[in-house]
Amino acid sequence: MGVWCLVFGTSTAVLAGEIPCPGNLDEDAIVGAFDLALLLGAWGQCPDPCSPGDPDATCAADFNGDCTVGAFDLAFVLGAWGPCPGPPVNDLCEGAIEIFDGDTDFDTTYANTGGPTHPGCGFVLGLPRQDVWFTYTASCTGLLQVCTCNQAFWDTNLVLYEGCDCPASDEQFLACNEDWEGCLLFTSRMLAAVEAGACYKIRLGGFLDTPDDIDEGPVTLTLSCVEGQNSNCCFPHPGTGCDDQACEDFICGIDPWCCEFDWDDTCIIEAHTFCDGDHGDAGSACEGVGGC
Repeated sequence: MGVWCLVFGTSTAVLAGEIPCPGNLDEDAIVGAFDLALLLGAWGQCPDPCSPGDPDATCAADFNGDCTVGAFDLAFVLGAWGPCPGPPVNDLCEGAIEIFDGDTDFDTTYANTGGPTHPGCGFVLGLPRQDVWFTYTASCTGLLQVCTCNQAFWDTNLVLYEGCDCPASDEQFLACNEDWEGCLLFTSRMLAAVEAGACYKIRLGGFLDTPDDIDEGPVTLTLSCVEGQNSNCCFPHPGTGCDDQACEDFICGIDPWCCEFDWDDTCIIEAHTFCDGDHGDAGSACEGVGGC
């Protein structure tokens, strides 16, 4: 079980979990000669009381829980030989990996949590958990779509920031998405207006990071940029209504909420469905914006 620590600053939190490294008896982040010596020194029947799986017990080298340090445990240490696993190289903003339009396959396992909190995004304590960082230079002036929709087996969270300098700040925040309607397993779809040649930071994390339930693992991150689609009818924005009158009138006619309370994700989905140039009076504000 990991040891968990939460530290809050003005807008930045860091949450770190202990990365498991079975076989590392001396806790130096390497399974090596000293661990082998400790195992051989404990060879034989474990003394009472025997507590399999307890690293603080008298028989920590008993990896298979049979109260004997023997051939299985020796094979276990030799199989784990070498450096212990660590966080991904882009665990911090400063290590962000540059990505491009199309698919990027990645694995967030062993990532820590750090960066600005965003309470309005629906994340736990405002934080994407076990997060990693990417940079992206916009290939068009238009609508950027960032997707993990149906491309991970865990609950994903996404955040977009303006600029590629670090650390990320609340002032750089542009967009976020916790879950997108129609995406399985609470995966995500994030939309935002971008300018060609401008650099952006993408933060990808999970929803939970308790010792018993950690949202991390393999994921495919898909980016696409739709040229010329700058209408805010097509992406989240503060306030009601949107900047294309035909689209606004049509959407608010079928869903008054969008003009009375908030232009939320449901309004955006409706705009993508109807304001595509194929539905007459609804206009074409979101023409060319496909799914993930």
